[in-house]
Order: sequence, then C-alpha cells, then structure tokens
Amino acid sequence: MKVLLVESSRFHQIMISQIFNNEGLVVRIVNSSDEAIMVLEDETMDFICTAYHLPSGFDGIKLAQQVRNNPETRDTPVILLTSNEID
Repeated sequence: MKVLLVESSRFHQIMISQIFNNEGLVVRIVNSSDEAIMVLEDETMDFICTAYHLPSGFDGIKLAQQVRNNPETRDTPVILLTSNEID
C-alpha cells in the first residue's frame, strides 16, 4: 500500500514514516498541500495522512475537501493528524 504523508515537521515525518514503514507501507512524503496536490495528479495513493497545520497552500481540512471534490481521488481515505482541538 502507498501512503501520502503531508507533514512539514521533519521530526514528525521521520516518526510517522517509520511507523508506516514498519507496517510494510510505502511512504511518499511532502511538506505542503500544494505538493500533495501535485503528487496526487501523477500518482495513485491508497490513503493520505495529513497534518492539520500546513505551511503553504491550505490546511489539512481544505486538502481533504480538495481530495473529495476530485473524481479521481474522492474515494481515497484521508487521516487528519493534529494536536489541537478542532471545532
């Protein structure tokens, strides 16, 4: 399985990708929602794991909305990671 990890923190990239790698997943790491959209235009992912806060483009919720609005990716599961409360 291929997972797209959208996370700007290098520390979190390493920690999360190690967890996924240990489960036999292939991880593609990007730093922003803009990069994620570019990858999704060229590659099919089995699921997306994204941070809530992202440095450029839009946040993880808006990224999930973009994924849902695209007929090619609308069925791709999205996991949103955050340490903040979300209303």
